[in-house]
Amino acid sequence: MSDKIDPALRETPSPLSQTLGFELTDWTEGFARVEAPLADHLMNRQGLPHGGVYAAMLDTAMGFAGCYTGDAEVRQNALTLSMTVNYLSRASGNYLIAEAHVTGVENPRFSHAARCVMTPAH
Repeated sequence: MSDKIDPALRETPSPLSQTLGFELTDWTEGFARVEAPLADHLMNRQGLPHGGVYAAMLDTAMGFAGCYTGDAEVRQNALTLSMTVNYLSRASGNYLIAEAHVTGVENPRFSHAARCVMTPAH
C-alpha cells in the first residue's frame, strides 16, 4: 500500500474501515484513494470479494474525496444520498484499490458528485 497523506491530516479509521481492513492511502483536494487487502473475511461463498465490500469501499473513497479541507483543524463530513455500483469484473491480485474523484459540486456546504473506480493490485 502506498501512503501519500499529509501526516497532519491523518485520521483514525472508522470502526467499519478498521474491521474491513480499509486504509486511506492518498487524500488531496477532490481525490481519495482507499486500499484493502483481499482477506478471507471479505469473501463471499464463491471465494470472491463480496459486492458489499466493493460498495463500502467506493462509498468510503467518494466521501473522503469530497471532504478534503487541507486543514487538520477543519473537518468536513458527508453522508451518501445516492450511489450506483456497476460490477464489471471479478477481482484478482492481493489488494483492492478504490480511487475517487469529485466530478461536480452542487452546493459546497451540502453536496458533491464523485466518480470512483475500483482496480486490483498485485
